[in-house]
Amino acid sequence: MKSNLSFSSLAMKWTSLVFGVGLLLGAWSSVAHATIVLQLSDQQMAVQANRIVHGKVVRKYSQWVKKERRIYTYITIAALSHVKGAAKQEVVIRQVGGTANGLGMHVPGSAKFELGEEVFVFLEKSRVSSHHLVMGMSYGKFRVVTDAKTQVKMLKRDLHGVSLAVWDAQKKMHIKHATPEMLKLKPMTTFVTQIQTYLKAATVKTPTLKTPTVKRPTLQTQPRPTVPQPTPKR
Repeated sequence: MKSNLSFSSLAMKWTSLVFGVGLLLGAWSSVAHATIVLQLSDQQMAVQANRIVHGKVVRKYSQWVKKERRIYTYITIAALSHVKGAAKQEVVIRQVGGTANGLGMHVPGSAKFELGEEVFVFLEKSRVSSHHLVMGMSYGKFRVVTDAKTQVKMLKRDLHGVSLAVWDAQKKMHIKHATPEMLKLKPMTTFVTQIQTYLKAATVKTPTLKTPTVKRPTLQTQPRPTVPQPTPKR
């Protein structure tokens, strides 16, 4: 028999894009069973990500970590292409939740991965391990699907279990759900080209003006004239 642990029982801080539950208790009731993440633009995601990878899920397993009293799921992505970051053959993602030792832990909004699935993910380095995290949970993961008619690869986002935090002009925070525009299929080639444009713009360095070095003239000291000493009389 499985015992399920709710997200509210996980006293932890997610990625830099995810708010702690304690900070949003006032808004939590209106978005029950959802995790609130900060909504970022594609450009912000591109710049802040440590790695951006297109690949396939080749391994997936869950493990109970007794010391932390949590279940972690480990997902290995075999890279097909690298948009940002080190060009390694595989990258391992770790996220809280899964089923292990007869226990089940579910975190709303976690990115879902299936063996053999082709994915496009924005990743950030974990602060506590050598693994990576999906930025903004499911917000930073796309499933790659092929259009039946055109055979063009498209990116599909699944934002089930995620609510988005945005600020208005008065710097007030609002919580909203995913819009149809966010869930709209995107041609992968076009999307990758746009991400590469953002990355290229972010790496352009503004030239710095160097202060010219002014050599100070060296003062040459003249030797002091020798004054003849009087010869003492005997």
